[in-house]
Amino acid sequence: MLATMNASRRPAIQVLRARSVWGAALAASFLWHCTDAGSPHTSPAEGGTGGEAGALGGEGGVSEPAGALAGAPADPGDGGSAGDQAGGAAGGGGQAGSLDAGGQSGDAGAPAAASVVCSGSKSQSCQGLATQCQGESCCAESLIPAIAGVAYKATGVAVTLDAFWLDKYEVTTGRFRKFVESYDSCRPGNPSSNAGAGVAPGTGWDSTWNASLAGDSATLTSKFACHEIFHNWDLADDALPMNCVSWFEAFAFCAWDGGRLPTELEWEHAASDDDFLSTYPWGDLPVLTDMQDDSASYANYYCMGDGSGPGFCDVRDMLPVGSRPKGHGRWGQLDLAGSMWEWTFDYYLSDYPSASPCNNCARIDKGPQPERALRGGSISSGAAGLKATNRGGGTDWSRNFYTGFRCARTP
Repeated sequence: MLATMNASRRPAIQVLRARSVWGAALAASFLWHCTDAGSPHTSPAEGGTGGEAGALGGEGGVSEPAGALAGAPADPGDGGSAGDQAGGAAGGGGQAGSLDAGGQSGDAGAPAAASVVCSGSKSQSCQGLATQCQGESCCAESLIPAIAGVAYKATGVAVTLDAFWLDKYEVTTGRFRKFVESYDSCRPGNPSSNAGAGVAPGTGWDSTWNASLAGDSATLTSKFACHEIFHNWDLADDALPMNCVSWFEAFAFCAWDGGRLPTELEWEHAASDDDFLSTYPWGDLPVLTDMQDDSASYANYYCMGDGSGPGFCDVRDMLPVGSRPKGHGRWGQLDLAGSMWEWTFDYYLSDYPSASPCNNCARIDKGPQPERALRGGSISSGAAGLKATNRGGGTDWSRNFYTGFRCARTP
């Protein structure tokens, strides 16, 4: 059993077969499923990446992909239809496009501190925030252009999406501290009903969800040590991605900051191309290899940060947001692959997209096993987990060291 992540570990090529400490610690609080978009819903044990399933832990399980880094904390795995994700290297195809194809990235700046508004004040998380992200405001965003009637590749469903703004970076611990500073003065009663609504009906905050938020900031922050080592809240670097947050907390932050959670299709549109054909946010090449070669400079994944050194995994592999600039998406977003799995608004079901045609559609029906959709893979995912089509699902009250988020805004 692994007690700490900076202890001696087995070689990286080993496949974990027995129950992992990560599965035992986390599985009691959530159920995870991962699948490739458009494929049948499969459990982590049934999916995989062309080899044996990884370590299972407890009810529902937490599995690592075959060949996952021995000693690495288990995230939801890189499941999905075995046929698609066992298929080997992605085919060639052009890059996803230029950085400014959809308009230049906005810079919200860091104005002097102002009085806090409890809901809807755009980018107030950066007011007075000294920390910058890669030399610019951590609230930088860019406009993702609209698409109309594009056939989603896996199902043929015609997809129409209005233009929307999307954070360039995952929400940082520094931005989240601003939310916590205002928390006690804004609770109870916030977010207000329908706060953070998107274009699709039924995507605003439901006031009954307030019961799922902590009553005060002390209780809230006590929850951020969701793992004995891999939690960023207590670390000194405020440019690290915020992790250990529930879906409710992510939604509440975005509504407070004048935004919302992106829908699952909005997220994938930002992470792919106009036709949903791109393998990764940066295009089809280079193909990720789970090795410390040039492809590792495109995403922080497979515990190759690499502050811990080859074959090891510890908190030093957590990197500030935007630390892999080669992996930018078509419209400038960073860390859409790796770093953190990212919460989206939608419930997670296998029939995706959920409507035909899909006109700014979002999944608002729970289904038999209610989970929210997550995207992008994480610091401990293998290469298959970082495909733009890869999907994950987690209960909205769960919090995990590999889960973060970014916000969207409607123009």
